[in-house]
Amino acid sequence: MKVKTVFVALMFVGTGLSVAQADSKCGMDMNHMSHSAHMSSFTQSYMKAMCDMMEDMDKYPMNGDASHDFAASMIPHHKAAVDMAKTLLKDPKADPALRKMAENIIASQSAEIAELEAYLKAHP
Repeated sequence: MKVKTVFVALMFVGTGLSVAQADSKCGMDMNHMSHSAHMSSFTQSYMKAMCDMMEDMDKYPMNGDASHDFAASMIPHHKAAVDMAKTLLKDPKADPALRKMAENIIASQSAEIAELEAYLKAHP
């Protein structure tokens, strides 16, 4: 849990959230966070994706095997990237190069999520 708290704290440094806010608020409805007034809906969606990733880490427990733990860690990471890419694509003003990158992220990382999940199923 301490590692998760440190990771969450580092994740929120750029947003101006304190460690206590990050640890106690992550995973909650982002619309009710005290700092949401100065955050765009896009930023709130990106933050929610990161919080969801931290919550999803518990769905993929680690067992000490490097390969298993890599797969278990990458699934929530990739899911967050896909969610963030989908958020970017909702903005018609988003940079065209980043839109293309977001499309590639959705395609490639969705496929990798399926591969990683298959790996974990075959290697419990």
